[in-house]
Amino acid sequence: MTPIFLRLRHFTEEYLHQPLIHYINKELRELSGGRFPVEFQRDLWESGNLLLLFDGLDEIADSKLRARVAQRIANQLIGLQDKNIYAAVSCRYAGYEGNVRLENFFPLDVKPLDGQQVEEFVHVWFDEACKHMGDAQATEAKNRSLRLLGTMDETAFADQRIKLLMGNPLLLTLLCLVVLRGGEIPRNRAAFYQKCLEIMLNKWRREQADVEPLLDLQAAMDILQPLAWKLHQEKRRDNVRQLEFANFAEQRLAGKKDAPTGLAILEWLNRDTGVFIEYAQKQYGFMHLGLQEYLAARHLVMSADDPLLDSLAKQADENWWREVLLLLVAIPGYRLFAPMMKRLLPGILEESRNELMWTMLTEAVQPDYSVFVASLKNSKTKVGELTAILRLLNGVTDPEVLQAAATLKGHDNPNVSGLAKGLLGEDTAITKKKYDLLLIHGPVDEEIANLLAPLLAKEGLLSWPKKEQEWAVHDWLQHLDEIRQECQVVLFLVGEGHALAEADTEDGLMYLDNHCRLFTLLLPSSPVDPASLVKWENLIQMDLRSSVLQAVVTQLVQHVNGKKEIRQSLSLEAKSTLSYESVGTPTVIIRKSTDLPILEPLPGLRLLPVPGGIFNMGDNNGRDNEKPEHQVILSPFYLAETPVTNQQYGLFLKATKHREPGYWREQRYADPRQPVVGVDWHDAMAFCAWLTQESGQEIHLPTEAQWEYAARGEESLRYPWGDKEPTNELACFGLDWNKGKPSLVGQYPAGRGPFGHLDLAGNVWEWCRDVWNAKAYQKRRGVSPVQNPVVSTGDKNAHPIRGGSWDDPVGILRAAVRFGNHAVYRYVYLGFRVAAPASTVDP
Repeated sequence: MTPIFLRLRHFTEEYLHQPLIHYINKELRELSGGRFPVEFQRDLWESGNLLLLFDGLDEIADSKLRARVAQRIANQLIGLQDKNIYAAVSCRYAGYEGNVRLENFFPLDVKPLDGQQVEEFVHVWFDEACKHMGDAQATEAKNRSLRLLGTMDETAFADQRIKLLMGNPLLLTLLCLVVLRGGEIPRNRAAFYQKCLEIMLNKWRREQADVEPLLDLQAAMDILQPLAWKLHQEKRRDNVRQLEFANFAEQRLAGKKDAPTGLAILEWLNRDTGVFIEYAQKQYGFMHLGLQEYLAARHLVMSADDPLLDSLAKQADENWWREVLLLLVAIPGYRLFAPMMKRLLPGILEESRNELMWTMLTEAVQPDYSVFVASLKNSKTKVGELTAILRLLNGVTDPEVLQAAATLKGHDNPNVSGLAKGLLGEDTAITKKKYDLLLIHGPVDEEIANLLAPLLAKEGLLSWPKKEQEWAVHDWLQHLDEIRQECQVVLFLVGEGHALAEADTEDGLMYLDNHCRLFTLLLPSSPVDPASLVKWENLIQMDLRSSVLQAVVTQLVQHVNGKKEIRQSLSLEAKSTLSYESVGTPTVIIRKSTDLPILEPLPGLRLLPVPGGIFNMGDNNGRDNEKPEHQVILSPFYLAETPVTNQQYGLFLKATKHREPGYWREQRYADPRQPVVGVDWHDAMAFCAWLTQESGQEIHLPTEAQWEYAARGEESLRYPWGDKEPTNELACFGLDWNKGKPSLVGQYPAGRGPFGHLDLAGNVWEWCRDVWNAKAYQKRRGVSPVQNPVVSTGDKNAHPIRGGSWDDPVGILRAAVRFGNHAVYRYVYLGFRVAAPASTVDP
C-alpha cells in the first residue's frame, strides 16, 4: 500500500466542486516540485492500494469550510475500499467540533507520551547525543538528563501546562535540547518557546560548528515575529515561497550595514537552525505551528492597540487563534490581560469562551483582576455572570477579589453565595491547604510549641511538623513562598528572642497577608509589652498571660474553620471522645462520633460525616436494575466531600510510581482541581490502599448503599438537592462530548447533597466498592430493612458506577441510577471519591 501525504490546509473552496483526484494531483505536483509525471499520477490512482494521509483538518481556519471539506472527503471515499484506497485524517481535538464530522470514519485519539514513555524517550535521546561527544561532555550530558527526569517529578511542575508539552515527541525533543545546552526546564509555555528559539537561533549553531550565527538573536526575531504574525493573519503555515521570504527578510533589514541576503537568511534558518524549514520544493514554514503562534503573540504584544485587540477578540472563539491568545498573556512585561478580558467578558456564559478565559487566567504571568472585580461589584451584573466569574476566580487570593466576594456572601442565589464563601475560605467545597497551622517561635520557646501542637491536633488542626519543614521555624523569612502555599494560619509565639523582633518582620507580614491568617500569642514568659509589637492591620493578637491555653486553642479552631463566633470550650467529657495518633508522615484525627468533618492532610481530602439512618434504596419507577425499591439501614460513615482531584491523585503517583491515568497529560482533563479521570477500579483501590497505609486508617471506596444514601438522605430524594430537575446551576452535565470536560470540583454549591457533599450528580461517574450485580435488589425482596449491604456476588470483573457525568443527559443524574463497568475501563468520565468505614467511626 502506497502512502500519500496531503496537506488539508491547502484544500481551497475550488476543490469542493472537483473530483478529489484533482486536489491530490495538485499536492503531488507541489510536494515533488513537479517531478511526478501526469501519467504516473493517473496510474497510481487507477491501480489503487493507496493510503491517503490527510494532514491538519483543523488548520483549515474557517470552520464552515472545514466542515464542508470533511463532508467532501467522506463522500468521495465511498466505494473506494473496493480498490483498496483508504484514508486517515489528522485534526487537533479542538478543531473537530460542531458540524465538522467525518462520517463512516473510525475515530482514534493519538495519546501523548505517558510518564514511562517520556522517561524512556529522554534516556534514548541523551544516549544517542552522548555518542557524538567526548567522555567529559558525555558525562555532563548524562547528568543533565538525570536532572531533567528528576525535575519532571517535582511538585512545582505537576501543575504547569509545560508538563503537557512533554507528551509531544517533537516538543520533548526540543526540551531535551534545551537541557543539553545547559538550560533549566522553563516554567511556562511562552518561556519554553523562547528558550528553544534562543538555542536554535544562537547558542546551538555556535556550539555545533564553532562559528557565529548568520544573524544575532534580535535580528532574527525582528524578521520572524512579523512574519509569523503575517502568516497567522493570512491563515497560512507552510506555503511561504522562497523569494517571498527573501524579499520580506530584506525589507525588515533595510538600512542595516552588511546585512546578509534574504536567500542566505532562508538557507541559514532552514539548514542550520531548523526553525524555518522546507515543506515542499521552494515552499517553507515554521518547523512547528507552536513556534508560529508564539512568535505571532510576541509581535502582537509589541504592537497592540485598541483596534487590533478588538479584531483579535472577534476571532477569539476560532481555534486558529486560541494558542496565540493564551501565549499573549503568558509573555512577561506586557499588560494585555485586562484589556483582553474586558473584551471577552460579555461572552463568558458561552462554554467555549468561558473555557478560553479560564485557560488564559491559568497561563497569565501578570493577571489583572480589575475587570472581574468591577463586574462582581456591579449591581446590574446578572446571576449567571456572577456565578461564571466566581467559578473563573476559584483559588484567587487577590485582596480586591476577596473584598468583592465578601459583598456577595449573603446573595440570595446559593451558587453565588456558596462560591463567594469558597473564595473567602469559608466554604468546605474549596480544597484547603495542606497544613492548618504553622507555629513560629524562637529556640527558647520550643517546649511550649511542642505542648501546643498536640492540643491543636486534638481539636482537628494539623500543624506543619518540623520534620517536614526541613528548616528552622525562626528562619521563617527565608521561606515565605512555602508558607503561603502550605499553611492557612501562621501563629507567632512571642517569648524571649521572638521572631517578630527581626528587622524585616513588617515586610514579611505584608508578603504573607491575604495568603495566610496571621496571629500572635504573647507567652507568659515574655517581657514584651503588647503595645510594642509590630503593627499590622490584619495581625490578630492574643495574650496567654490573661487567658487559659484551652481558650486560645478554641479561638484558633474557630478562625481556621472560618466561624464568626467562638464556641464554648469542650468539656472534659467531650474531650475524652477525641483522640489522635501520628502515623508516619501525616497526622489523622480519628473521631469517635460523626459530628465534625475530617481533613486527611496528606492529599487534602475532606471527609464529611454521614450519620447512620434508614432510607428507601432504588426506584420502582426507574430501570430494572433499580427495582424493587427497598429499605436499607446504614451505620455512620465518612464520605469525601468531592471526588479525588488531579492534584490529590498526583501525590499518590509521585509516592508510588503507579501508572498514570489514561488522560493524565491531555489538556482538557489536566487541571489540578478537576476530578481525576481515566482511572479504572483497580487504580481507585490502589489509591485507597496507599492512603490507608500512609494515614494508618482504613480508607476505601464507598459501597453502593453508602453512596446512594449520601446522595439521597433519609427522605430518599430524587437528586442530591431535592426533587427539582437538574439545571446548569445545580450540576455539570449535558456538555458536548467533543469539547466539554469535567468542571473543577465543588463549583456547584447549590447542588449540595443532604449531608453537604458536592458533585454527587454529574461531573464524573464514581466507582463503588461492590461487585456489579444487575439483579442485586431482587435478592433483597422481602428482606426489610437490609443492614449495611455490600454486594459480593455477580460479575466479579465489573463494579458499579454512580452519579452520571459531564456529558450525560438529565435523566442519568437521578441518585438511584446505577450502571456496571468492567473493572479495567479507563474513560474520560470515570473518577472516584473515598470513604472511611462505619467501623472506624462507630465501633
